[in-house]
Amino acid sequence: MVKRNSEVEGKTAIWAIDMASVTTEKGPYYIAKVADKSTNKIVGYTIGIRGELKLIKKALLWAKRRQSPGQKVCIEVDQSRKFYSQDFQEWCRVNRFTIKYRNAMFKQAIEKMLLQGSSKK
Repeated sequence: MVKRNSEVEGKTAIWAIDMASVTTEKGPYYIAKVADKSTNKIVGYTIGIRGELKLIKKALLWAKRRQSPGQKVCIEVDQSRKFYSQDFQEWCRVNRFTIKYRNAMFKQAIEKMLLQGSSKK
């Protein structure tokens, strides 16, 4: 049995994702990082010129290929609205990530706001 990131295969790894911007003389760059919560080590990252959700998706896939191709992975996300989109939730389902929201009350407020917005169309 192979151990990966202090997790035994078959258990769920918990990863936190974050994005930061760095200003350079050539303009801003964005860094999406994926950190393993059990070891607090960065297990994946990507750098780009746009701070889009696509950057985070690339970092997650890169980390999953490197760290735990067959392991269950739960990603812990912050209160950013982009993580509540149906597109992101579907992408996570297809790529076998589960999502853990850091603030359940905030999630409920976002879902309510999204439902109200879709009913106005």
